[in-house]
Amino acid sequence: LPSVLPSTWYNGFPISSEDIGWAGDQEPDELKLVGAVSIRQVRVQPNTCPSTFQEDFSSLVPSCYGEYSKTFQDVTGYGPVGESGLPRYLFTDQEENGEHSFRGQTNSFDGGGFRVVIPSDSTAEEALATIGQMKQDRWLDRGTRAIFVTFNVYNPTTGFV
Repeated sequence: LPSVLPSTWYNGFPISSEDIGWAGDQEPDELKLVGAVSIRQVRVQPNTCPSTFQEDFSSLVPSCYGEYSKTFQDVTGYGPVGESGLPRYLFTDQEENGEHSFRGQTNSFDGGGFRVVIPSDSTAEEALATIGQMKQDRWLDRGTRAIFVTFNVYNPTTGFV
């Protein structure tokens, strides 16, 4: 996080408000964060293990979270209930949140999930406060199957994002 949202320059001087969002500690390695940092979680529903496992180990493991599949994907909001009456963490599909699907060695995931966004103008302290809140809320738990952290940076030297 300090590399993406540093609060001081390489020499210890504080980052000014106009320089927030520049990653790296000195030219030409500087990269400008373009847009927000997205942290997305994919979850599964409880009691989704194969029935043989649940029969054999139900006394040891009262609720079992199985492998990810679209069938067992959990889309139920969770976390503390806010003033709106809704849980803090709500599911969005990839059409709503603009995230892309991902294919790994053991599974594939579409772009849906529970997403927390850290704006590009956030300070490192604000970003750490958001992550601290996620930790306090137990954002990660036994139902978590994948985490995706997505951000874009602009390199002025090459002109590429």
